Amino acid sequence: MIKPKTARGDWQKQLRFDMQFAEKTLIKQGNVNAMYIVHTKDTIHAIPTPWRDDEEKAAYLDMVRVYAIAHEAIAVVYVGEAWIRHMVRAHNESQAEFDTRVHAVLPRHAEDRREVVSIHIAYYDDAGERKIISDTKEIDRRADGKAVGLKPYRDDYSGWDVVSGAIVEVLPETVPSEAERFAAQAILKNAGMTES
Repeated sequence: MIKPKTARGDWQKQLRFDMQFAEKTLIKQGNVNAMYIVHTKDTIHAIPTPWRDDEEKAAYLDMVRVYAIAHEAIAVVYVGEAWIRHMVRAHNESQAEFDTRVHAVLPRHAEDRREVVSIHIAYYDDAGERKIISDTKEIDRRADGKAVGLKPYRDDYSGWDVVSGAIVEVLPETVPSEAERFAAQAILKNAGMTES
């Protein structure tokens, strides 16, 4: 099994490590199963996320958030495959019209979709506030569908301007208090989740 490694707080380097981990996994397995990697001061914990629908996804995100708080996470990494599509606002198209067009067809249903691996790292800066960095690479497949690696998503792509949403917000906005950490540890204990 391929295991993720840690850059010990250098989050740009961690982003590169995690993309290398995703590519090795993709080549070996043919896909990258979604997972979280919770970084603490001393170790990392990989948490697979085998959700099948939005309800399971919400439950897993809640669990990862509690786990991160209980273990005093300094960062949480999300690694997973996604469908993505690039859309440009048309000349004379209002923002509202563009937003409607963007949301009319989900990327997974769009003919011009691209299969990508996305990595999002939420970490605490020196002031204890959450920051987020991310990267996305397109999955490179042979004609027979076998994954052979990752390639740049687009020539003009330089990362997301804004990354938000439940997937990256499992790390609280600020470092949790000791009371919040104890409460999270109690939730894990009551759920029968032993700490490792």
